Amino acid sequence: MDKMDGKTLDIVQENINKLKEIFPEVFTEGKLDCDKLKEELGDFIDDREERYSFNWNGKRQAKLIAQTPSTGTIRPCPEESLDWENTKNIFIEGDNLEVLKLLQKSYYRKVKMIYIDPPYNTGKDFVYKDDFKDNIKNYKKITGQVDGEGHNISNNPETNGRYHTNWLNMMYPRLKLARNMLHDDGVILVSIGDAELSNLTSIMNEIFGEENRVAIFTWKSRAKPTNAGDAKFRPQKVAEYILVYGRRAGDELKFNVVPAKTRTYPHEDADGKYRTTTILTSNRGTFRRETMRFASGGYQPDEDFRWKAGKQTIDNLFQNNRILLNDDGVPQEKKYEHEEQDPLYPIYCFMEPELTGTAETGKSDLNEIVGNKHGLDTVKPVLLLKYLTATFSDEDDLIVDFFAGSCTTAQAVFELNAEQSSNRKVLLVQIPELINQDSEAFAAGFKSIVDIGKRRLNGVSYKLRTSIENYAGDLGFKVFKLDSTNIKPWEVDFDLTQRELEDYISNIKDDRNEHDILYEVLLKFGLDLTLPITEHMIDGQKVYDIGMGALMVCLSDNITINVAEGIVSLKEQLKPEIMRVVLKDSGFGDKELDANVVKANIIHILKDAGIEDVRSL
Repeated sequence: MDKMDGKTLDIVQENINKLKEIFPEVFTEGKLDCDKLKEELGDFIDDREERYSFNWNGKRQAKLIAQTPSTGTIRPCPEESLDWENTKNIFIEGDNLEVLKLLQKSYYRKVKMIYIDPPYNTGKDFVYKDDFKDNIKNYKKITGQVDGEGHNISNNPETNGRYHTNWLNMMYPRLKLARNMLHDDGVILVSIGDAELSNLTSIMNEIFGEENRVAIFTWKSRAKPTNAGDAKFRPQKVAEYILVYGRRAGDELKFNVVPAKTRTYPHEDADGKYRTTTILTSNRGTFRRETMRFASGGYQPDEDFRWKAGKQTIDNLFQNNRILLNDDGVPQEKKYEHEEQDPLYPIYCFMEPELTGTAETGKSDLNEIVGNKHGLDTVKPVLLLKYLTATFSDEDDLIVDFFAGSCTTAQAVFELNAEQSSNRKVLLVQIPELINQDSEAFAAGFKSIVDIGKRRLNGVSYKLRTSIENYAGDLGFKVFKLDSTNIKPWEVDFDLTQRELEDYISNIKDDRNEHDILYEVLLKFGLDLTLPITEHMIDGQKVYDIGMGALMVCLSDNITINVAEGIVSLKEQLKPEIMRVVLKDSGFGDKELDANVVKANIIHILKDAGIEDVRSL
């Protein structure tokens, strides 16, 4: 019986295994022979000394950090969640580097769209340093979970000699891990300002491939220029950028053309519902056309206006009751619902505020849900995220945002689902960055940025549930929190006391419960965190059934042969394609038989029933 440890997927070993499958002949005594690999690859090897490359101090370690398995897990928090039992949406509180490592198996190539709004590296937004040796401990120090206080993570001034290097070392491993999660047709969208635009483009080209770049969007983030002081004498920075890359070549991918704002038809006559629009236009300057100023239907435009169409067209509209005079006596054309289709926005790489909103409207969006004391000034507008989500994902896709911030992405997905009757799911990750205790936000009850995000999620859910009658869409979210593994590490120490040895008999940490362990097992097996979990009582012991028999877990301290036979019965009843079983290693027991005998008999019973994958924890 294989024993599970507290480490996540070893990405390096996985890549080596793949290489062995393709080129078994380049391995000698289990080691890679680089000279043989070069022979196999032939002309694809570039040995030139002078070739383009993008390097910085720390790049090698940034790669290693991405490949180093995590010793963490995520612990379920049903009490902080909404509709825990049914929702498919996930909010994870934790360092996104470690969380991305934990999600590698469960969400490998399952994500259609990733959107992130990382720090722009303005010198004021945080760029914290990862710890190569123990990032879980580092994360707890940063967020004030140990030593009673958090470390300052809000500083990376331009005067710092490693200003760009710190940012690159933070972004590189996260983007590297994110790529593994993208579906073959998936895309990643990264918002950025001009400070790191060139560097971001370079690392995106390296990780995703320049040929896989779909577009660089320019987003007009500010509607009004800044005229404070002497700012009006300098070029105004009113634009931000969104880099879009695919898992495969950008010119092979097609996306959704988004309808314009939905029209309303408030009027109705015998021919159906209609709206009205002006049929006159200006007759001044270059627009002046005296030949278009004719009388029709008893109306003569004054000298400042003319008709939009020629006399024959306008006469026909009057004759067919398609023009009416409004209360001011101005002619209006009728546009009928059954004759019109919603216009479509082409996918422009320059996005106007009308289509996407601005930073100002983003702040207003957040104010509406959580109040105006959140302390956040740079908030993406919901309209922007709705446009991007509608363009780059389909109705049942999974959307990931691992710099979730105030959870604009979630609000956009929830509202888009309501508008389109779609079923997109969202997976959010946010570090609990501490809020200054002297701030207005702290006084308003927000201790960290995740408090703002969770309040927004609850507020948006309530808003949609109460404003849309009988709405049955998914407005919930499961909350998880990053922590160290539930499994005690075995450290050989000849000075261990008898008490400590007895503690190690159970290798599960004392402050962890069965549900904590259960979700770590799901991650180890690469299963979706929202799979249904059913509890069965077999011989007085609790057995968890995940995914209708895909995985059976018993963490009892008294696992008997009857429990094994009960699991076999469930296999016959549920008929899963493959059933895997995890049992607590110290839990095998029977009044009359030795624990090792019980363990051997249980393995034999399960394997006789065709259950080959049996592991202990």
